[in-house]
Amino acid sequence: APSLLRQDRRYALYVGVRAASTGVELATPFYILYATSVLGAPPAMAGIYVALQTFSRVLSNPFWGAQCTRRSDLWVMKAGIACHLAAAAGVLLLPRLLVLLSGEAVPSWAASLFGLIFFIEGLGTSAGSIANISYLYSIAPERDRPTYYGLANTLLGPLYFLPTLSGALLDLVGYAPIFAVAATSLALAFGLACRLPAPHKAASASPGALAR
Repeated sequence: APSLLRQDRRYALYVGVRAASTGVELATPFYILYATSVLGAPPAMAGIYVALQTFSRVLSNPFWGAQCTRRSDLWVMKAGIACHLAAAAGVLLLPRLLVLLSGEAVPSWAASLFGLIFFIEGLGTSAGSIANISYLYSIAPERDRPTYYGLANTLLGPLYFLPTLSGALLDLVGYAPIFAVAATSLALAFGLACRLPAPHKAASASPGALAR
């Protein structure tokens, strides 16, 4: 594993992007809890939030697939990260936005506005589910693809337990620091993604050439 990451810098950078992107897992499990406990959303809104996220995820799949062909897998990957970042930053800045727009900390329409966060999250999830796989397929040598996929899953797997960590910290630090860490991690992911080579360039370059 270490040798593959050293030899293929584009793959190592890809894994770094994916690792930083898992910062979204710190925040998303608590969006509904935040809406009900802080914004005063009724419990029934939870179903609406989930429906909005599912709706945007399913309906945007054809769009992202088309953009992979029209633009690139990398463009879609960055767009997905940007959506997650926009949602995390939106939740973090929401208290100030509400005061600015209404003069109240929690106006009556705050819970409805929060649905936009879930819609954007659905877009980001859809883009990532398509582009993360297709980009790796583009850069991995054909005979080594099982190794590339397997190593990436092995390295990234433990990070998907981050919600357990943030759940343990929630009572200690509150929502804002957790959302801030998630937004920072996603900003890092986007910055790293901007350093990735476009798929067609990556596919034509050897690991050794990119390592130099």
